[in-house]
Amino acid sequence: MEASELNAHDRLIAMITREPQRLMRRIGRLISDDFVAEDLAQESLVRALRNITSVRQSDEGVVCKWLDRIAHNVAINYARDQGRQPLGVSLDAPNAVYSETISTNEPEPAAMLVQAEVQHELLDLIRALPAEFRAVFLLRDVEGLSTAATAQALAIDEGLVKWRLHKARKRLRAQLQLDLAARSD
Repeated sequence: MEASELNAHDRLIAMITREPQRLMRRIGRLISDDFVAEDLAQESLVRALRNITSVRQSDEGVVCKWLDRIAHNVAINYARDQGRQPLGVSLDAPNAVYSETISTNEPEPAAMLVQAEVQHELLDLIRALPAEFRAVFLLRDVEGLSTAATAQALAIDEGLVKWRLHKARKRLRAQLQLDLAARSD
């Protein structure tokens, strides 16, 4: 292995050791079954280790993004493949069987559209935050890291993490209130 490959490999191993549940939590957001999420996290790690030579930089942020992308793709592929599975119901079965097999827990298309719009708007608001606030907000509120872990990841003091998180939340809350007020007019 070249020095850069070894370094990327070492960073990947360090990330996995430091936060063993990170990939499972990420995949768990897309897949509701914890056991499947754990299997998919392991599959993501195997794929990452097989392809570690494709990482051109050894920066931890680059390796982290690369690993997250692999995990995301594995989860999306799994969900897509699950959607292609047949229901396993005979066409000759009575109507009662169909009503039991077809899930009614799925939201209506209109509700899904509204939810997608809200998520898009929230992402835009988060992206509009200054970089130092956005980084703390994403690590603490989205990734679920502790204050200490966030401080360590960003190489700043825990007090500064708390302050930046407070300011980020305050800005998001204010912007959301402005947006809601504009819509109600």
